[in-house]
Amino acid sequence: MACLSGVVESVEQFQRRRAGWVIQQMDKVGEPLQVWRILRRAGLTSRHEDVVASVLAEFLGGVYRSAV
Repeated sequence: MACLSGVVESVEQFQRRRAGWVIQQMDKVGEPLQVWRILRRAGLTSRHEDVVASVLAEFLGGVYRSAV
């Protein structure tokens, strides 16, 4: 069981990884990187908006600011 601890990720880590993958795929095909679109594609709810916004900001080099 100890060998699995190095491979297991938390729920938030999984959500961040999934959001990052969606962002990369959308950017690759030139789709607009909007938080609501990323949430929908990643299968996340609006309560994960902060997580997605954070991943998007990292992807854009810290230049993303929420429109709220």
